[in-house]
Amino acid sequence: MKHNILFLFVSASLCAATIPIRLSKPAELVAELQMRSPGSDWSQPGREAAVAVIRLDGRPPHYVTLFAGPEVRTYTVFLGELPAGGHQLAVERDPKWSAPASGFELVSAQVREYRPGDPDYDLMAHAPVIYAREDTLGRFSDVPLTAYCERLAENGRRLLQYTMVFSNEDGGTSTRALMARWGRTTD
Repeated sequence: MKHNILFLFVSASLCAATIPIRLSKPAELVAELQMRSPGSDWSQPGREAAVAVIRLDGRPPHYVTLFAGPEVRTYTVFLGELPAGGHQLAVERDPKWSAPASGFELVSAQVREYRPGDPDYDLMAHAPVIYAREDTLGRFSDVPLTAYCERLAENGRRLLQYTMVFSNEDGGTSTRALMARWGRTTD
């Protein structure tokens, strides 16, 4: 089933945008944000990446590290369930968390809605919310890179298994120690 596209916004180079959203019925929302970070370079201190802050109707903000640097990349953000009516989605560079020399551009934004009956509704409705750990070492360590969901069946039961992949720039734990402690070398 094709998902209803609520809004498509395209610009040649925006540092911030507010996107109006109108829902006729409650829905789970997902934003697909094409963004880039000109001037970013992970090998240069102070130029690692820009961080986008995404705000929706005064809810707690979402943060996205633009890890692809100057390359345009689509970053998918689960916005959660929203009631019918009008909403405001704001996207901008977060000066506190961004590297000083990393720029920010929002190239386009698309918002998709998922309702009961849509093939992927269950994936969206049960998607976990990820927050930074309190003991995070810095702005650019353990950056969430991608997430995916697998539909599994076990003993006749349908299961959803979510996987999140993080970076590991701090390199604080050796591969041998990771294997000994966790039985794996990846997060």
